[in-house]
Amino acid sequence: MEKYVIFREDKSKIGVYLFVKKFVPKRWFRREKIEYCASADQAELFADNDVMAKVCDRIKKDFPNAEIICDDFRSFTTKMAKHRFWVIGRWRDDSTEEFFCGSDQNSKPCYSTDMNEVRFSLSETSTNETLQSIRKSTRDRVYSRVMFLSLENELLSPCMMITCTSKGSGVTKYFAREEGKRLRLVLTSEAAAKFDYETVLSMYEYLRIHNKNFSYAVLPVFKDNVSAKNIEAYMRANKVSRMIVMDLQLKFLNRK
Repeated sequence: MEKYVIFREDKSKIGVYLFVKKFVPKRWFRREKIEYCASADQAELFADNDVMAKVCDRIKKDFPNAEIICDDFRSFTTKMAKHRFWVIGRWRDDSTEEFFCGSDQNSKPCYSTDMNEVRFSLSETSTNETLQSIRKSTRDRVYSRVMFLSLENELLSPCMMITCTSKGSGVTKYFAREEGKRLRLVLTSEAAAKFDYETVLSMYEYLRIHNKNFSYAVLPVFKDNVSAKNIEAYMRANKVSRMIVMDLQLKFLNRK
């Protein structure tokens, strides 16, 4: 079976998984050569175990503390399903690939080939919004891409819930499910429906449009089982923030 050789540079730090783009083994009068890339689309597939061993040895020469994985893409992506993040890439005129790392003081997008500078987004929706904004304001050849980090993306797990406040009585309860055209509401956070970030956005919009008897709020899942009567008090006492981290940079995660 053909496999990709996938690695991160330093297994002691949070890092991005890269691929071997090209490997040329050592021959008479020819030096060994290896190239790396950020996407399986550009990566080389290897079927020979001996060649893969040489590739791994070469990676170890370049990055002595590397974590190396030899796997097919479906198996790798299945194992790493909760490690997905999104980036915005740009092709330069010399075909070099670089990635969005923020904006300058004039709101002009900036790019880098240094993965420590790249902004890894936790949300595909947020990434696409930024992508469209860049396309409207520049002529950059940009696109979005999934990358994998040695860190779980918390927004891909059931981390959010919805509260429903009756516009008539003012009573707040947690959303559990929809039964026909009626909402099933519950009194405790433990019994509330839990959603990942993308799903909770869709459900919030659906409820807001289709059931106007309530006002809605999206909250993070609580560590404790909290009564609907005590939501505000609990959030104040435990300093629960409604703010969500939408992107990250490795240079800050690995800073000591």
